[in-house]
Amino acid sequence: MNDTTTVDLLVDPACPWCWVTARWLVEVEKVRPVAIRWGLFDLAEVNRSEDDERMSASHAAGEIALRVLVQARRTGGQEALARLYSEMGEAWHERGERLGETATLESCATAAGLPATIVATALGDPTTTDELLAEHREAVDAGAFGVPTLRLSGSPA
Repeated sequence: MNDTTTVDLLVDPACPWCWVTARWLVEVEKVRPVAIRWGLFDLAEVNRSEDDERMSASHAAGEIALRVLVQARRTGGQEALARLYSEMGEAWHERGERLGETATLESCATAAGLPATIVATALGDPTTTDELLAEHREAVDAGAFGVPTLRLSGSPA
């Protein structure tokens, strides 16, 4: 019998509340029978018609970063996504580096053990947007409306 609880954590790297929640849940995973399954949620998509100029810039940067996270998951699975999300959060939320800039994303990729070229690959491939938006729609259809969203063992959002 497996007593590990899977927690689906939907994130957008632009969101500071996601960052804090993700850091907390990573610590929980170290001391409790919890396994994080990382998922992506696009704040730019959900707020596209309502964004003011400041939030629009933040959400656009987050959407760029999300496409790179899609590519990281394609390249190295959940582990690569988790490492890169952590590096992006450190850069953006802790050091104030610009999330949507190529140099920042390349530096994050390298720090996460991924090739810097993953950024150009992600941004040059329109299917990263398609995959992101499909995952976003699936989350919304399950009841998610923002981030962070946590689901225990596949329960509704």
